[in-house]
Amino acid sequence: MWFWIGLVVVAILIYLFLYTPWEKKEDKAVVGPFDLSQSKEIGDTKASQTIIARSNSGSLQAFVYPLAFQRTGKLSMCSDGSTPRPGEPDCNSGRFGICACQGTDCTQCKHIGYVNILNISNVIRIEMLTAPDASRQNAALVQLVVRTLRNNPTKNDTEVVEETLVLPEIPLQKWTMVTIARDGRRFDVYYNNKLVSSKRTEHMIDTNSAVGPILAGDPNLSGSVASAEVFDRRLTQAEVAATYSRLADTNGQPYLSKSKFDINDFLSICKDGNCLKGPSVRPSSPLLDWDTMYQ
Repeated sequence: MWFWIGLVVVAILIYLFLYTPWEKKEDKAVVGPFDLSQSKEIGDTKASQTIIARSNSGSLQAFVYPLAFQRTGKLSMCSDGSTPRPGEPDCNSGRFGICACQGTDCTQCKHIGYVNILNISNVIRIEMLTAPDASRQNAALVQLVVRTLRNNPTKNDTEVVEETLVLPEIPLQKWTMVTIARDGRRFDVYYNNKLVSSKRTEHMIDTNSAVGPILAGDPNLSGSVASAEVFDRRLTQAEVAATYSRLADTNGQPYLSKSKFDINDFLSICKDGNCLKGPSVRPSSPLLDWDTMYQ
């Protein structure tokens, strides 16, 4: 009898240790690394709503490692500024203005040559130009695109628009921890532990469109993304700096390890029955999980 009671207790403890059913998915880090060309889902709809719709603030944090792109970008026409056309930059500044969508369809606002590196339900996106910056061959142009709601007096209603906020170039062939911290219309963007942009959108964010997941990557990109995490609040600069210090080594590369306990990581029976496997740590760069058999 005591044997069966003990067996049940052990089974319950193993279940709780392995599955931890009380954990919230949006509070867990998605470690990776994942290939940027695969458009990986790093958060479900509930996670995107945490940032966009569930409260007035939220944050997304992830390490990105974009590889070098082609030497030249795609041809894009520009507008003279007086009557800007959808999806075209201003000829003088080279920047994109507010673009009105057709209902909820913002396809016409797509920026030629830019692809999404981080995408929160198509409401908040960080876009990257798939060609090096002409002035810095080891960096790529990046911008933050936010879907907002603008008053339309002619229709006595609101219309969906996309606003583009300029960000500094992001390095190529180098890990960068990107943090998007939102508080209402205010968006703080950090690279590693440094605040690189703090701007407000002209209009309120479109919370009604938070019906999709959080994605990282695009088929036109190459590189890696890792250690993605969602927060239900706007992270402070001190919190971002502390996270970067905890997750990155002195070269700025993230420590990557498995997020869940797996008994197979500690014991593996080989086919010939004469070897065991123990937990391992990769001793050199990049710091990724390293599985090997010790004899």
